[in-house]
Amino acid sequence: MGWVLSFSSARTERRPVASRVVTDTGDLIGSGRSADIYELGPDRIVRRRRSGPISEAEPLVMALVRLGGFPVPEVHAVDGPDMTMDRIDGVDLITR
Repeated sequence: MGWVLSFSSARTERRPVASRVVTDTGDLIGSGRSADIYELGPDRIVRRRRSGPISEAEPLVMALVRLGGFPVPEVHAVDGPDMTMDRIDGVDLITR
């Protein structure tokens, strides 16, 4: 069973999710050291770790940094190795 994090400046809520977050992904659009990135429509992506689940701390840190005003994608759901989040525009760090 996965979970969804909901953040506001006042509180953090962790709610269980009954089914897998992602059952079908789109095209592979990126690949890094430990995860692959798949398109999930025009506004969302799925980051899928190749081994092991997503750490509970990772989406929490991303949300806190986002609340601080940094351009970090909003995490919508986490289930095992899959993290569904907003797709944001940015600079490709490899070509930077």
